[in-house]
Amino acid sequence: MIRACTFLILIGLTTWATAQEPNGRWRGGWRSDTSGHRGPMRATITPRKDGLYDARFTGRFALIIPFTYRVTMTPVAVSPCATTLVATKQMPIFGTYRMTATVSGSSLEARYTAKKDVGVFRMRRSR
Repeated sequence: MIRACTFLILIGLTTWATAQEPNGRWRGGWRSDTSGHRGPMRATITPRKDGLYDARFTGRFALIIPFTYRVTMTPVAVSPCATTLVATKQMPIFGTYRMTATVSGSSLEARYTAKKDVGVFRMRRSR
């Protein structure tokens, strides 16, 4: 009986601990707090051997203009409840782009800042 309970607890802890991993496919949207623009967004986040993550974001602006960009995300805080990552990238037109993303369970929420713009992404894990 004790072995069975210990096994179930370990399985539960393993599932709980890995639920905060940012890797995988994400789907949701973005919104600019500055202009009010919004649109759909997807992301694919892949772990690297050095502990960082490669992320590819794709979406649409003004419902018809597609965009895509890649960033390297660095974990800055990891707990059983959430993982926080940061990314910085020089982008044409937008200048220095900075993002802080928090993954908690099946949710990813990110705040971004760029030249003359600030906003948020909200995404859920996609299967």
